[in-house]
Amino acid sequence: MTEWCNFLGALQTDKRLQVAVSAVLMLLFLQAIGVVHICKFIRDYQGLIGTLVAGGIGFWSVNQTLRGNAATTREQREREIAHDRDTVRATILAELTVLHRVLVHMLTVAQAMSTKGKFWIPKFIRGSELTRAYFAVIEKVRLLSTEQIVAVVTAYSSYEGLSEITRVVGEAQRGDSTSDTQKPIDAFSVYRRSIETAISHVRVAIETLGGIVEKLTVTRLPAEEEKHS
Repeated sequence: MTEWCNFLGALQTDKRLQVAVSAVLMLLFLQAIGVVHICKFIRDYQGLIGTLVAGGIGFWSVNQTLRGNAATTREQREREIAHDRDTVRATILAELTVLHRVLVHMLTVAQAMSTKGKFWIPKFIRGSELTRAYFAVIEKVRLLSTEQIVAVVTAYSSYEGLSEITRVVGEAQRGDSTSDTQKPIDAFSVYRRSIETAISHVRVAIETLGGIVEKLTVTRLPAEEEKHS
């Protein structure tokens, strides 16, 4: 029964098999109307018919085997791609979670400094520790959806841009630049908003990847708490 179902399935998709079946049906039709005597036809051309039938069956068998192998290979490849996609998503999601904590801590420090009336901009040193995983899987980031790729690239770009922004506003604050941002508080505001922007982009990336953003709040540092106690 299974073989018959397979044959009917192949008949619907294999044009060569359809031609062969059509030829047999045509001979039966000609036999029915008396144009061809099938028994005599088979006896006269049995050698040729045997060769054609054997070749047709062999070709059909090989064709089915190749189709089966191709389907198996395709399914295996799809499983590998799905596995790689899940791995990339989990890897980046874990790193973005850590990056989010670091950025929130940076904003906490900035808030504490502004509360004390201190507006100097600390030197920002961007290490590779918080982007190492991203660059390790960057060749497979293309496996993610377009929305996920945009969110991830934007998040990391915002973080990496903090180094240059800190340098520029730091120079402006010290008067080493011709920038219009000369007042210490103005430069510090730019610095703080840059951190807030990076945090926002990281949160969007985490949610887009299917993660849950940790509910971290900007709180006073221990020294600040002692001051108010």
